[in-house]
Amino acid sequence: MAQLNRLLNILILVFAILAVLHGGLLYNARNDLRGHGDKMADAISEVVKELDTQSGTDLQSNIHRKEITGNDGKAMPGGTLGWEFYNDSKDPATKANQKFENSLEQFKNQVRIVREQRDNLAASIAQHSSLFELGEENQEILQKLDTYEEALAQIYEGLEKIRNRDDEIFSKMEDAANKVGFPLEKNVLRDIEKFEEPLQNLANHISKIKDRAINYADTIAQAVTKIDAHNFEVDESSLKDSNEYVVALTAILNDFDNINDKLKNYEKYKIEFIETKDALERTIEALESANDNYSAIENKLASVENNYGALRKKYSVLVGESSGTQITQLKKVEGKIINVNYDWNYVIINLGKRDNLPENLEMIVARDQEYICKVLVSRVFSDYSVAEILPKVKHGNAIEGDRVIF
Repeated sequence: MAQLNRLLNILILVFAILAVLHGGLLYNARNDLRGHGDKMADAISEVVKELDTQSGTDLQSNIHRKEITGNDGKAMPGGTLGWEFYNDSKDPATKANQKFENSLEQFKNQVRIVREQRDNLAASIAQHSSLFELGEENQEILQKLDTYEEALAQIYEGLEKIRNRDDEIFSKMEDAANKVGFPLEKNVLRDIEKFEEPLQNLANHISKIKDRAINYADTIAQAVTKIDAHNFEVDESSLKDSNEYVVALTAILNDFDNINDKLKNYEKYKIEFIETKDALERTIEALESANDNYSAIENKLASVENNYGALRKKYSVLVGESSGTQITQLKKVEGKIINVNYDWNYVIINLGKRDNLPENLEMIVARDQEYICKVLVSRVFSDYSVAEILPKVKHGNAIEGDRVIF
């Protein structure tokens, strides 16, 4: 019996030693587990803190393990992740901890929302990258931690180039607007709320300039065709061609220089003609003054018939004596004035070679029974003649329809 008791005491001692050893192991394991949980709780708290930063959320005020200092600098007591809270808030019956689970669910929701926000931002950036023709950036590249920075850098570089290009375009458009007489307000094209109206007004102004240039080209092309006496070689298409119009205009200017030279010669010939005409008139005056009887008869003309006889006699004397030939007596000739030009001092009559009308014949111009003036036939054509208006014994201006008599 004594031996049995001794054995039992030994067994009890062994079990006690084992219990102490197992209790120590359990204590250490409990401490390790609690420390591991605390580290996880602190990690979650740090994640919540990072996610709260500039997110407009304040989950860290509840989701943390121990007393911490909040963003406002105030101390916050132990939160929902602490061991004490977890142990004290368990349901005694079910051992469940709904508050702890709710805290973790809030954390998971926050992480989920941040992930969705990241995905949406990545999708939006990829979409805008494609919209700005910066390449087809894959959304997954922007979501991955090891590739998103390089992708963002490329997109940023592309946007910088676009901005520089737009700045250059805006600057050139402002310069162009000033050159076409339609200055724009500074930086108005860069204003996304106000750029449309001035840009449309500029487009309308340029369109009007284009229409005006086309009208100029049409008018010039039509104008050169109006001058029949000069052969213009320019055509309308070259005037409207932005690459050829300068050459075409230069050719037109050269043509007008040639016309101007011709006009100068025309003025020269006109002066010579006037001088010749004046010399001819002086010669006629000398011939008239040499014949006193002829002048006396002219001054005493009483009627068209008397003038007719005197002129016929005078013509016979002047022409016959000057040529030394016998002049065939002309029968009575009568016609009409069909055109008058007082700039050049001549008339055109409807008598010609078919009427046996000779050159150098003086004829009387009459209107009804009224004497008007005299004319001298200078050129005879087939069915009409040109006669100069003589300044002597002039009672009026000849007009179309007046009679001419010899």
